[in-house]
Amino acid sequence: MSTRFLLLALPTRPALASTRLPPSALIYKHHVHHLAPRKPSERARTDISTSRTSGIASRKSFFSTSSRYAVEEPPRTSPKTSTAEQPLSPTRAGPTGRTVDLKYDLHKPSSSVEEEYEGGTAGVVIAHGLFGSKQNWGSLGKSIAARTGLPVYALDLRNHGASPHVDSLHYQDMAADITHFIKHTVRSEIGNKPVLLIGHSMGGKAVQAVALSPELEPGLLSGMISVDMSPKRGSLSKEFIGYVDAMEEIERAQCSTRKEADEILQRYEQDIGVRQFLLTNLTRSPADAPFWTFRIPLDIIRRHISQLGDFPHGPDDSVSSVVRALFVKGSKSAYINHKNIPLARQFFPSMRLVTLEAGHWVQAEKPREFVDLVHRFVKGESVGEVPEHL
Repeated sequence: MSTRFLLLALPTRPALASTRLPPSALIYKHHVHHLAPRKPSERARTDISTSRTSGIASRKSFFSTSSRYAVEEPPRTSPKTSTAEQPLSPTRAGPTGRTVDLKYDLHKPSSSVEEEYEGGTAGVVIAHGLFGSKQNWGSLGKSIAARTGLPVYALDLRNHGASPHVDSLHYQDMAADITHFIKHTVRSEIGNKPVLLIGHSMGGKAVQAVALSPELEPGLLSGMISVDMSPKRGSLSKEFIGYVDAMEEIERAQCSTRKEADEILQRYEQDIGVRQFLLTNLTRSPADAPFWTFRIPLDIIRRHISQLGDFPHGPDDSVSSVVRALFVKGSKSAYINHKNIPLARQFFPSMRLVTLEAGHWVQAEKPREFVDLVHRFVKGESVGEVPEHL
């Protein structure tokens, strides 16, 4: 059976004492949790200093799998016929080669690192998932900075947040954007020192593409962490295009209130958490505009969503990376499994696997454990195991 999945980045309840943690996520078909939204920021960049390590709240019941989504259900019927009646197969459209300057939030530690990390790690760069933004990693970014003493750069990937819109969602293009950011922004602040890349969901594929790039400069990366994401190619669920249909209908309706927009979206999606998250992408541009529009480029996403099921490399490619790689799997998620682990090992021979008792939103459900993993990984400790069987 071909892999069918739906990429989304959803907000969550607060994981830290004083701030929200909305992690980016890849949502399986019919496996959506009720999650609370986070209001997006208009800042292109914020320098955030942490004065102390924030306490991370325990949230055991909030992320437990709902019985509503515990088994496969028949697909919902949308009131509007979708332009995609079948799952969207990965496109073979090539990358554009156009690089954009990514916007970001910088989370500064209260004090500089006092120990030499494995590979000389001098910073952390984080990539979110589809429909997400740098805000998704605000709380965890602060905690990672406080725990490691390293600056943490949370990105807005292309066509997301405050970053430029460009006619491609190809992972090779995303990888080029991230590489450009490290070379021209991060290095201007920390010097020619290596960084650790972390990516969740769609961002996980993007950071893997960076590590596998033939043009990767030696010494650019000290390591890579992919959170619940394998490099396997797969088909996107046809339901995804329904969200684009809904957002386009909202714009055509010229909604003056968020309530009006939600009423339209409810015809496509019953889960209030998903609706509230999608509506965080609403904006008034200019600020005094009478109607709401979406900050994400719906036309670009519609044209190129099938690229999100693709990956620059396949099993027949003789490519591998010497970059230290850690894959973090949620025990309740099937996205990293015995079928795609061999491909991950082919691409990343040094890979280690850690499984945490969580669903796909590993870093949100287990924030303490996740921050601890990051710290141990940059210290060069033996984290996880060489995967043989799952």
